This record gives sequence, C-alpha cells and structure tokens, in this order.
Amino acid sequence: MSRPSRKATLRLAALCAASLLAIPVAAAPAAASSTYPKTLSFLNGMFVGGKYVEGFTPGKPDYGFTLEAMLQRLGGGMASARQSAAIKATMLDNANMGTAQNKHGYLFDSAGAIKIGAAGKYLFAASVFKAGNLQNRSGILALAKTSIDADGSLRGSDGNAFDYAWLTLGLASNGEQQSACRASTALAKLTRADGGWGFDTTDATTESQTDSTGIALQALGATFGSCSKAQEATKYSATKAAVRYLNRTQVDSNHWNAWGDFDTNGTAYAAMGLRAVRQPIAAISAWLATKIAPDGGIQSAWSNGAGDTYATAQSYVALRGLSYLNLAGLNH
Repeated sequence: MSRPSRKATLRLAALCAASLLAIPVAAAPAAASSTYPKTLSFLNGMFVGGKYVEGFTPGKPDYGFTLEAMLQRLGGGMASARQSAAIKATMLDNANMGTAQNKHGYLFDSAGAIKIGAAGKYLFAASVFKAGNLQNRSGILALAKTSIDADGSLRGSDGNAFDYAWLTLGLASNGEQQSACRASTALAKLTRADGGWGFDTTDATTESQTDSTGIALQALGATFGSCSKAQEATKYSATKAAVRYLNRTQVDSNHWNAWGDFDTNGTAYAAMGLRAVRQPIAAISAWLATKIAPDGGIQSAWSNGAGDTYATAQSYVALRGLSYLNLAGLNH
C-alpha cells in the first residue's frame, strides 16, 4: 500500500481528534492560571545543591526523577537557563550518562546495553531544554534507534509501556518522526482487553495501570497526524479504548485509586495522557490542588499530609492542566 498524501493523513488526524473529543465532552481546557508558586518552590527545594533529586538512597541522584522534576518545573515557567546546574549534572555530563562509545552511565546497564526508557527520557528532555551536547545526543539517538525492529517493537523491553512511550517522545521531539510512528504504533498494539496498558507484558503484570496508560497516551498524542493512514487508524483505535478505560475507572470523576487509597502519581499521569489527546482535565487538576500540602508539595497517600518528593516530581504539570507534549510543542 502506498503512503497517503500529507493532506490525507492530516485530514484523518483531524477526524480522529474530533472523534476523541466526542468521547466524553468538549475541548480540553487551557492551563490553570495559577503557577502555584509554593509548589514550584517545593520543586526547586527538592534539588540537592540545585543539581539533582535524590533517589531512595540518600545522597545519590535518581536521574529519571531528576529529569522529570526538571520538566515539571519547566511547566511552571522556570526557563532552561535557570536550570543550567541541573542540566549539566544530569544531561550534559557524559561521565554520568555515558556515551555511544563509553557505555558506563545512567543510560546503560551493567553489560553496556542501552536502557531504552532512560534514553528516551534523556532525548526528550534534552530536546525540550535545547540542551546542546548535540554530538553525544546524536550518538544516543542512533543507538536507541537500533533497538527498534521493523514492526516497531523494542527488543528486550518485554512490552514495557514506559520504554515504548519515552522512546517515542524522545524520537518525536528530535525530529525522528518515522521511527516514532513505528514505536508508537507498536505501543498501540500492546493495549489490554480493558483498553488500558499495563507496566509490561510479563506474567507478573496482568492489570492495566493508570500511569502506564497515561504515559502511553502522551506517546500516541505526540505522533498524531504524522504517520501513515494505517498507523493513524491503529493509534486512534487504541486511544479511544484507553480514554474509555480511564473514564470507567475514575473515582468521583476526578482521580484514581491504587492499593485501596488515592494514587497521586497515577492520577497525574492519567491527566497528562488525557490532556495529550485533547480531553478535558479541569476536574482532575482541581483534585490535585486539594492535595497541595502546607509545605507546598503535593501529597501522596503515604506522606502523612506532607508534600511527597516523588508525587510532586510527576504531578505539577498536570496540576497546571498541561501534559509533557505542551512543554515540547508536540500538542498537535
């Protein structure tokens, strides 16, 4: 089958978007007017020496959460120039992240194989921040692309929704639209019978999850209107089912639960996913605002009323009514 014209593909994407809007109601809302300065201040305070966010081991950076925290505070208007110390410590320091030639950093495992999800998140953040270091970024980009099979599946990922989604976002934000379409279409085919995505396809993860579904929807939204007719149709079908899954599992029409209690991170990811495919999330953003603790951070179910580092590092953008696509200019 020949590739459709750009005009035909865009027409299909417009029809898909219009249909998606009809699933619950009208157009997605604009960003919240408030930047929640106290929450932004809490985000800033999470960075040790202004350079990184600690992981579960005190004093050691969690590079994945650091990158997300940087993206989240960009959603509050903190420009790239004011984050230079954190950028240097995470994305630009080759000794920390590794290179295509020296595979000994947070982008690689102990055997020197690239971590697909980490590479995708790095590529996305580096593009959003216009971070420079283009020679190494190009090397990581080329290396990440070698993980994609002809059908778009990712070797060695066991259908991990986060690997597929972050790689898609990394590819799309770096102008690799064809590869992004292949990966996102393969991701669309990993939906479960209920319409959502699970963490991966191993026997240990048989349930769909809101965070997996939310990140997957952002990846699909990032490639709407840029793929072939067949790819667009596959992505549209998966997106429609996922929106229905999220609407069906929502609690009080404004959040999601996990393990018998409210799930801040899952709610934020679901909200960003819905926003990425042009669904309204004002009620969800308002619920997140009720979880702002006196210290400015966003609470989790286990933070005893205080702001939680990991909840805040993934929830501030949704609090403001945005998704990661807004930060990258990919919100078609």
